[in-house]
Amino acid sequence: MCLSIRFTSLLLLNHLTEGEPTEVTDGGGTVLSRVDKLGDSLPGKASGPVAGTAVYGSIERWLDVAERRTLFSGTSVSAEEDPLRAGRTIGEIERIQSQVEAGGYLQAQYLKTVDEPTTIDAALRSGLDTLESDIEEWVQVLHDEEEDRLFRYPGIEPFFERRSVAENAPSLELLSRGLGQTYENIRFDPIAVEGYEPTYPATTLCRTMLALVRLSACDELGGLIEDGEDLFPKDGATVDAAREEAIDSVSKLSAADNPLQRWLATQILPLFEEPDKILSQSHRQHERLHEPTPSIAGSR
Repeated sequence: MCLSIRFTSLLLLNHLTEGEPTEVTDGGGTVLSRVDKLGDSLPGKASGPVAGTAVYGSIERWLDVAERRTLFSGTSVSAEEDPLRAGRTIGEIERIQSQVEAGGYLQAQYLKTVDEPTTIDAALRSGLDTLESDIEEWVQVLHDEEEDRLFRYPGIEPFFERRSVAENAPSLELLSRGLGQTYENIRFDPIAVEGYEPTYPATTLCRTMLALVRLSACDELGGLIEDGEDLFPKDGATVDAAREEAIDSVSKLSAADNPLQRWLATQILPLFEEPDKILSQSHRQHERLHEPTPSIAGSR
C-alpha cells in the first residue's frame, strides 16, 4: 500500500503543478464525515466480544488515528498552497479514504462468516472497566502524585528493590526505553485510564491490553535486573538461543485460539526487524546491539 500511495502522490504532484489542487481530492471535512459514518456502525455485531475486538479493533484504529492525528475540520487543499505540501495533504486524505473503504469491506466480509451475530458494545465496555482498574493500579504504583500523573514520566525504580547490574547495563536501558514508550502510549493513545470515555471501544480495549502487556514485561525485566541480568550476551550462541526463544514464543502466540492473542503477535513481530537487520550486517554493526541509547523516561 505504501508504494502505491507514493506513486499516486507523484502523479498528484504532477497534476498539481498544472491544474487546480482542489480538483484532485475531496476535502478533509468530507472525508471526516465518511470516517464518522463508518465509526457509527462500529463495533457493530460479531460472533462474540473477543472475535469482534480482534476484527473491529484494527478498523477502529484507522479511524481513531485519522480523527485525532490527521484529519481536522479545517484540513483542505487550497490553490495557493505549496505543491509539495498540497501533495502530502492529498496523500494523507486519499490514504484515509482508502482505509474507510477497506474498513467497510472487511466489516461486511466478516459479518458474512458469522452465523449468529450478537451486539458486543456493552460487553466491550464492561471489559474496559476491568482493564481501566488494572491500568489505574499500575499508574498508582508508578506515581504517588494525585495530579498530572500522566504528564509526569515515572522512573524505573518501582520495578526492582535492588539494582544488581551496572548503571550502563543494556537491561536498564531496555527497561527505561520500554517504560518510556509505554507511558507515551498511555498518554496519547486511546487507553482506558482516568475516566477516559472511548469513542471506539474495540480499539481502546486493544490498546489498553497492549499497555498492560508492556507494563507486565517491564515488571518481568525488573525482576531479572534484581537477579543481576545485564543482557550483555556472553557469545553468539547466547544471542542465537535468545532469538530462537523469542521467535518460538511469538509463533505460539500467533497460533493461539484466542483472536486477541493472535492480534498481539502482530504487534510484537515488528520488534524483530531492527535487531535482525543489525545481526545480518557486518561485525562492526553488531556493536550497536549493546550501545547505550537515550531513554525517553530518563530525558523527561
